[in-house]
Amino acid sequence: MGSNPEIVTAVAAVVSAVGGAFAAWAAFRSAGSARASQRSAEDAERRASLRQIAVTSSEIVTEAKRVVSRAAETKLSYNALAALSGSVGNSAIGARLTEVDAKSQRAEALSRHAKLFVDQATPLTQSPTEELDRVQFSESAALIEVRALREDLELELSGLHTQLGERREAMLRAKYAR
Repeated sequence: MGSNPEIVTAVAAVVSAVGGAFAAWAAFRSAGSARASQRSAEDAERRASLRQIAVTSSEIVTEAKRVVSRAAETKLSYNALAALSGSVGNSAIGARLTEVDAKSQRAEALSRHAKLFVDQATPLTQSPTEELDRVQFSESAALIEVRALREDLELELSGLHTQLGERREAMLRAKYAR
């Protein structure tokens, strides 16, 4: 039989081996838990990206409707201005009407594309993260563009309303000045 120090060393080695086994088992469980947490975080990020794409796309559709509405108002105002100023058929007004139509058509095209992603970005559910990032960037750029179109038309319409008011006022002054 061995001496006391040898037995103590052997017992310490066994205890150390058991402790190492428990540590390895705990590390294995921890790694599995970390993988599950990472997958959960990636899924949450993916859902957030899909939701953001759907929200941005909905905003594009709404803004495009406003552009189409402002374009119709702007065209009516140009036609009214042409009638009041006696310049019906004027090529400058025709060119302005063509530009207004182009803005409206561009907004409608952006809206058609955005409608693909309105319902929680369904076509993208299986797409890689890079594709989600690309679509999110593209839709953000489209939203900026359609808002700029709306703002341009609103500014143009405001100017037309001012001109129409001035024309009407001048006509009334001329009529009652007699």
